[in-house]
Amino acid sequence: MDSRITYRNIYSQLISGVRSNSVSSEVMAPKQPNTGLFVGLNKGHIVTKKELPPRPADRKGKTSKRVHFVRTMIREVAGFAPYEKMITELLKVGKDKRALKLKLQIDMSTVEIKLSRSNRIYRPSEPLQGKIVIKSSSSIFHYGIHLTVNGSANLQVRGGSAGVVESLYGVIKPIKILKKSQEIRTSGRIGSGTTEIPFSMNLKQHGEENLERFYETFHGADINIQYLVTVDIMRGYLHKSLSATVEFIVETDKADLLERPVSPEMVVFYITQDTQRHPLLPELKSGLLVFSSLAVTLIGGFKVTGKISTQCSLSDPITGELTVEASSVPIHSIDIHLLRMESILLGEKIISETSLIQTTQVADGDVCRNMTLPIYVILPRLLTCPTVLAGPFSVEFKVSVVISFQSELSKLHKKSDPTTPRLWLAMETLPLELVRTN
Repeated sequence: MDSRITYRNIYSQLISGVRSNSVSSEVMAPKQPNTGLFVGLNKGHIVTKKELPPRPADRKGKTSKRVHFVRTMIREVAGFAPYEKMITELLKVGKDKRALKLKLQIDMSTVEIKLSRSNRIYRPSEPLQGKIVIKSSSSIFHYGIHLTVNGSANLQVRGGSAGVVESLYGVIKPIKILKKSQEIRTSGRIGSGTTEIPFSMNLKQHGEENLERFYETFHGADINIQYLVTVDIMRGYLHKSLSATVEFIVETDKADLLERPVSPEMVVFYITQDTQRHPLLPELKSGLLVFSSLAVTLIGGFKVTGKISTQCSLSDPITGELTVEASSVPIHSIDIHLLRMESILLGEKIISETSLIQTTQVADGDVCRNMTLPIYVILPRLLTCPTVLAGPFSVEFKVSVVISFQSELSKLHKKSDPTTPRLWLAMETLPLELVRTN
């Protein structure tokens, strides 16, 4: 019986060796040169392989001398973490299984915050509710579970009208809006598996004075208003503490919303060569109206009239209309630009930065004269907020009607900034107030 097993093992090893050798020989066989034909074996154009210099991606996974030195220095200065020291001591006394169990316990323990609303939108008068989900392969001991809610407005000067000195020292102290802490559980033990702990915290109580008024969540270029909820599970000095952070969105309270409907009145505007403050094409600079018995003809220049709403709800679109009455140069396109202007008070100077957040095309090509074109612009949800006019900062919006004329110069500057005045562009910018209504 032993001889049969031995022969069988030898036979299987031989078979596997032959297969591996055949596979390796097939893989390692050199590639035959191309024949220069488009069909048949080894088809393809005859080329000379170019020797490329080594790429940085080829060094992936290899530790350089500098990185190794830096990591070694950090390890010598900072030392090991408490749980790493504990694992080292267990290995010294021969308790390998206990050290492995501790390592797995540290790696497999996770904490997560799940809010009660999928959109994560809350109002200051509403309680922030959810549950803390703890997953662990074994039971863990803790010294308390704390929940902290922070809200702040972070201001930073990066560009715009800021100078070199303001850009270098442009980080301003954050404005604290909300800071609350609550103890969810006292010290104890959490069992293995998945544990869910519900929580509820009032963001704003009746008669309570906050650090600052509640601003809506906003993420801009220089102004960042955010609200974070953090859970901390303290596990002592010898174990790694568990922590998780989730951002939730704050909107204006219902009591502070605009009860009356948005004014339906629209602002009338007109765009001609005389309303532009930047240089234009020679054929657009001057316009002359010639009256005859049949019609009125415009020689040079242009004229566009229309009306648009300058106060709009965040849930409603921007509406209006425009009409191209006359234009001596063919029109390439008509766009509606939504601009966002962020201003920060830095000392005695106001730093402002304007950014383009959305472009909506109204017309493409040379439109018919005296034909009314509708304006219908849907506001982007994540890039807009109600107009904020606070003391240290402000967030305002503008809407700009941009008319692009057909010109050879525009083909040479295809990647130019659309907000920069050009010779072939005519624009009219109007202030826009955004509000949140019921």
